Amino acid sequence: MQSLFNDPKLMSTIDELHTALENLNQMTGGNQGRIGLVLDNLRILTDNLKTITDNAKNYPSQLLFGAPPPTRKP
Repeated sequence: MQSLFNDPKLMSTIDELHTALENLNQMTGGNQGRIGLVLDNLRILTDNLKTITDNAKNYPSQLLFGAPPPTRKP
């Protein structure tokens, strides 16, 4: 039985994956702080989007027409 590591296609794929991971590491290495900031902003954005969609589910007319006018006392 032939060893998997003797398969030239598999070895080529492993080499390409290794190169891709090295490139990814180089791209992100100096930008850790920026990536953290982007992830924080993305979390805030998704939280806000969830709030908007929850409100749209609960109060669909508010999405189209806004808040109802204030009630007036007679």
